[in-house]
Amino acid sequence: MIHAINYYFSAPTKSDLSWYNWKLDGDIFANHHLYTSGQFFKQATYYPSPDAPIDALNLDIAEVSSQITDAWTLSSTRLNELRLSFAREALQFASATLGLNYPTKIGLPQLPGNVFPNISASGGGPNISLSSGINSPLHEDNITIADTFTWILGKHTIKAGGEYDNWTDNGGWQSIQSGTFNFNGIGTRFTR
Repeated sequence: MIHAINYYFSAPTKSDLSWYNWKLDGDIFANHHLYTSGQFFKQATYYPSPDAPIDALNLDIAEVSSQITDAWTLSSTRLNELRLSFAREALQFASATLGLNYPTKIGLPQLPGNVFPNISASGGGPNISLSSGINSPLHEDNITIADTFTWILGKHTIKAGGEYDNWTDNGGWQSIQSGTFNFNGIGTRFTR
């Protein structure tokens, strides 16, 4: 709900969600059992505004995670399990005018950014403010390699292994601007 002076605006937020899951397993050789599983998720959400697409926002999220495991039976008492997993999240929270050539459409083709410019008007009536400069991309990746060796010796079980994790994060809050234009009526104001 947006409320300004006597104006109320409430519009539904539109969100589309999709999930896909998979799992496969089988013996590739007599002593190698291979299996993989994973998930893919996608979300697209639109946050409206009274002057959409100006002041409206888009949120796009895509996530994928997957793993593949090789269980290698060396003998009846020895087993080695090697696992590789990968996860990625990509997100973008951005102005709904991003990339739509609004500067050219309103007759200002030389503006530095490809979003609707910030415009404000005040004095003599209600204040008006329009802005569209948000662009927040985020990418996170995680890669894991793990190996476990199991050896059964009579009544004893020996387990040894290790794991390597590599996590990267690339993102930030960015402001893409096509300029700021303020109109306050000073040029047309007169005194008695």
